[in-house]
Amino acid sequence: MISSIPDFSLFVPEIIRDEVERNLPDNLAKDFYRLISSSHKIIFGPLYTVSRELFEKYCSKEGLKTGDALIAAFAESCQADILVSDNRDIYEKLQVDAFLTMTAKQFLSTYYKGTIWQEIHKLRQRELSR
Repeated sequence: MISSIPDFSLFVPEIIRDEVERNLPDNLAKDFYRLISSSHKIIFGPLYTVSRELFEKYCSKEGLKTGDALIAAFAESCQADILVSDNRDIYEKLQVDAFLTMTAKQFLSTYYKGTIWQEIHKLRQRELSR
């Protein structure tokens, strides 16, 4: 799916890759790495590229844990349009103008309904009007 969508890349912060790896049974780890290596559009990002200022901005958001703040700062630093997470603290509590937050189910539903680009367009229009 990722490779077939023009103008689409998946940015994966190291912290997420490491967490998935830690929680996967050993027999699935090879499949996980095969999946994430299957497309040049899946990009891993080191978290050290996130500025302290941006990280602190998200640390000050009520209800976000340190790791969640780091992920949100990463999303903004790579100019992501959508932060996809099933972490309730992110998709329920994080209200920002820099990107949309969706659960995996919401993202796939929006994509398959064909409205994902309209959502991104609305986001970009809000950014321009600021």
